Amino acid sequence: MTKNQKRTSVKWTLVFISIAILIAGVSAVLISCLDSAYDKMTFQMKQNGNSIAGQASKRISESVASYDESSVLKFQNIIDELGNEEGIVYALVIDKNLNAIAHSEHDRIGISLDDEGSKTAALNGKNYSSTFDYEKTSETVYDVLMPLSIGGEHFGALNIGLSMESLKKSRTEMIINSSILCMVLILISSAVLYLLISRILRPLTQLMDSSAKVASGDLTEEIKTSKSDEIGMVSMSFNSMTQNLKSIVENISSVCIETQEHCSEILASSQEVSAASEQIAAATQGVASGTEEQTKSTAQALSSLQEITDSIGEFKQEVEYVINNADDTSRLALDGKIKMNDMAKQMDEIKASVDKASSAIQDLNIISVEIGNIIDVMDGISSQTNLLALNAAIEAARAGESGRGFAVVAEEIKKLAEASLSSSENIRHLIQSTQKGTHDALSAIEAGSQEVHTGVTTIEHIESAFESILQSFENTKTSIHSASSHIEFIDQNSHGIISKVENIDQVSQSSAANSEEVAASAEEQSAASEQMSSSIQSLMEMIDSLSTEVRKFKTN
Repeated sequence: MTKNQKRTSVKWTLVFISIAILIAGVSAVLISCLDSAYDKMTFQMKQNGNSIAGQASKRISESVASYDESSVLKFQNIIDELGNEEGIVYALVIDKNLNAIAHSEHDRIGISLDDEGSKTAALNGKNYSSTFDYEKTSETVYDVLMPLSIGGEHFGALNIGLSMESLKKSRTEMIINSSILCMVLILISSAVLYLLISRILRPLTQLMDSSAKVASGDLTEEIKTSKSDEIGMVSMSFNSMTQNLKSIVENISSVCIETQEHCSEILASSQEVSAASEQIAAATQGVASGTEEQTKSTAQALSSLQEITDSIGEFKQEVEYVINNADDTSRLALDGKIKMNDMAKQMDEIKASVDKASSAIQDLNIISVEIGNIIDVMDGISSQTNLLALNAAIEAARAGESGRGFAVVAEEIKKLAEASLSSSENIRHLIQSTQKGTHDALSAIEAGSQEVHTGVTTIEHIESAFESILQSFENTKTSIHSASSHIEFIDQNSHGIISKVENIDQVSQSSAANSEEVAASAEEQSAASEQMSSSIQSLMEMIDSLSTEVRKFKTN
């Protein structure tokens, strides 16, 4: 955050706090005044409503001496006049039975009322008032009920509803006008507060600008102030601090220059002494570093080859598992083919049996037809016999006493003919049932024969599919066996490569160890001179750093 941002933040924070306090105070006063004014207006309106209801009740009591049919018309006329007055939503007269005998809304004449206000005024003879939302006009109504007396006796109550919409509109206008006035006052007060706070913070702003220059290294800055308040005292203290800091910086700068010259001479001598040792150590260190890198690369290659070999072994096991599963699946497919062949043979046998049963049932149907023909012939014979027996009985009756024996014989023949006819009919019914059953059996056998034919076709398709599956499994097994051979070859060669890389790794480690011994000897030889150079270099770096920091300050 910049100094301008800080300054603006402080100023506007004070402004916002002051405005917030002002808004809260003005709002509280405004709300309190509005509530007080609204309460007074509401109280005044209720007093006016009670006065209107009292005057109307007195007018009705004076106009109507006794209650009869003509008095109802007087009630209604007075109520209509009240209902037409401005601000009155409704008016009605309630008798002791809680019925509206007169109402400004004519469609509500005669309604029964059971609310608390009607009971209090019409039955108990007490005043009652309340506020509620009138559903018919969707407005808030002040409801007033006054006891009503006719001829000196308590008759019921007068109910008047006064609209409170005008009161609401007045309150809304008061709120709007007060809000506008409040906004104007707040804007004016905000502008005044902003100017006052800006004037108060102006000396502090100058102090902040000077502090920022000193913080950036300008020690020539001086605050000019003529005030003797707290801000003036802080400004004078700041000037004194700046002068002391300027003196310290000048002394440190002088010491740094002298020290740096001596250190440069010592460092040059030390560097000449350690030059040869450093060259030897650098060359040996380069050899050792290269050997170490070679050792790391060899170790990484050996680790990678080992992982590849392990992966090849795992892949080889997976391939062997796949080959075994392929052999098992091939055997299962071959068994399925054999079973499908057996099923095809069984289907052929079933088809032959079905065809044989169909042929036998057809022969049985032909025999049933022939038996039916024979039964028809027997029916004809029985009918003729019955007719002959009837003729014989007629002739015997003509012969009188001499033909009685013949008549008995004719009657027996008639009975035999009727019994024969009845038996033929029964046989016909049986033959018809047999023919129907034979026809149903033939239909079922034909349907079964069709299903058997479909099953044979399906089995042939399945056999063909099994042939294709077996051929695919054979091709797959051949490919897997070929892949397994290649994997075996790769596995054998990878082991040979690992052995050779291990030999290279051993040689690299030996070379690295020898190079490190040579480098250690060279480093020990140059240790004293390097330590000295390092100390002097560190001291010069600290002096340079201190000089850099001192140069940040502007003293002239």
